[in-house]
Amino acid sequence: MMNKRQPGFSLIELMVALVLSMLVVVALVQIYIGTRQTNRTQEMQARLTEDGRFALSMLQRLISQAGYRPPSEALAADRIAPDATTPSTKFVLRTKGDGTNIVNCNGAAITSGTDTTLTIQFASSKLSCITSDTTPVTTDWIATQTGGRGTEVVDFQVMYGIDTAAAPNTLADDYRCGGAGANRDCVADSYVTTLPTGVTSVQIVAVQLCLILRTEMADAGISKASAVKNCSGTDISNSQTDSKLYRQFQSTVLLRNR
Repeated sequence: MMNKRQPGFSLIELMVALVLSMLVVVALVQIYIGTRQTNRTQEMQARLTEDGRFALSMLQRLISQAGYRPPSEALAADRIAPDATTPSTKFVLRTKGDGTNIVNCNGAAITSGTDTTLTIQFASSKLSCITSDTTPVTTDWIATQTGGRGTEVVDFQVMYGIDTAAAPNTLADDYRCGGAGANRDCVADSYVTTLPTGVTSVQIVAVQLCLILRTEMADAGISKASAVKNCSGTDISNSQTDSKLYRQFQSTVLLRNR
């Protein structure tokens, strides 16, 4: 009885199979790396968006409540006051708590009748707010984190909308724009970073905000065709080659209490 020899794979066939297997493995690795990089970039974008929207929402709320007080009290002339040294990056808001809707820097309601000062400032890559009523408390709205997964504030610029055009006002003093004796229309005639000579804080009727954020983490897959501009339109140093994501946020807030 003759035994038939079992045909097998030749060396060439085995080598071809190994090469094909390696190509499949390499393709899978590339897909994994690409997916991981995409997910990391999306995570960085989401963090920038979330931090920026949070900061703007807090700024909008605190600015709009500046000058709140009971109807029987006169409007405080300094309900908003630019800092004397760095007015474009730091300003002070003053309000009186109602126990419910008027909040401090961390979003907690201010005790009814309590005079409170809120200082907003940009320094050391952080955007912070200081609540000063009984004991000053600093809240960092945006700051770097241990491990490099936080968000940096690259630029923050405040411009004050000032009402300088006289407008005849026949309303009773309690209802006039700017308080008793004022003849203004409460429409911003210009936006400035520093109040001109002769213009006071009571003439501020709106605030323009510009905020530029950057991811603390870098990713080699991020490339930019040109440098990123700051709030003044100037190139941010190394922004084209630092492999980080940037995002700009802008808002104009009207002061409601006048």
